[in-house]
Amino acid sequence: MPQRIQMIHGVPYVYEDSATWDKEKKNAKHARHYIGKMVDGVFVPNKTYELECALKESKEKKPGPQENTQSIRQFCGATYLFDRIGEKLGITEDLEKCFPDIYEQLLSLAYYLILEDNNPLRRFPRYSMESLHDFLCTIESLQATLAM
Repeated sequence: MPQRIQMIHGVPYVYEDSATWDKEKKNAKHARHYIGKMVDGVFVPNKTYELECALKESKEKKPGPQENTQSIRQFCGATYLFDRIGEKLGITEDLEKCFPDIYEQLLSLAYYLILEDNNPLRRFPRYSMESLHDFLCTIESLQATLAM
């Protein structure tokens, strides 16, 4: 906004001028806002103007909304229980000896068949995304591995 200096009783005061057009009355409105005074040729702002400037700066420096990092929901209680049971009974160790490359995939599939006994096998990819496994696999990768 343009600033204007006006002398009142020998003291120079500084104002910000603003002009607007009133559509209803069809005339210009003029308003001025006192922001400080000049002392020895140096501008000295008043407290209100300093606070307004500080508020504008803080709004400009304030960061905008931050993007969320990806958050996922996984269930791990049942798989954790099955992992501990498999370790205690030695099933995991036996599977690892017999099928060293795919034992984790077989465990994931077994967990699905136990936990989701009424659901078809085509829902395994969704279960695999929602459950926490040591090894995530898809049915296609498991079928390709078993076919070899």
